[in-house]
Amino acid sequence: MLSCKLLEFIKELSNEDFYNALILINSRINNSFTENFLVKELTITLDRAQEIIHTLINNLINIKKLELDNKTIETYTLWDNPAVLGFLLY
Repeated sequence: MLSCKLLEFIKELSNEDFYNALILINSRINNSFTENFLVKELTITLDRAQEIIHTLINNLINIKKLELDNKTIETYTLWDNPAVLGFLLY
């Protein structure tokens, strides 16, 4: 039986902005990014970027928290899995 997280991930694949986010983060040399990167590159709202990231956490990305200037910034790093690109292209 598929987990709820996996079902959510599969459902999101049918959304163009989610699919484009996957292609974008998998095609970059520097695979660390923030929510604002998705907002700027995909012209989506911050709320939508957060939804996309929430779906990708534990499936394809890890969270790293940085303490800078008394503020916590979350960055996200793509898991190194070249099979994902083959899956996306299929």
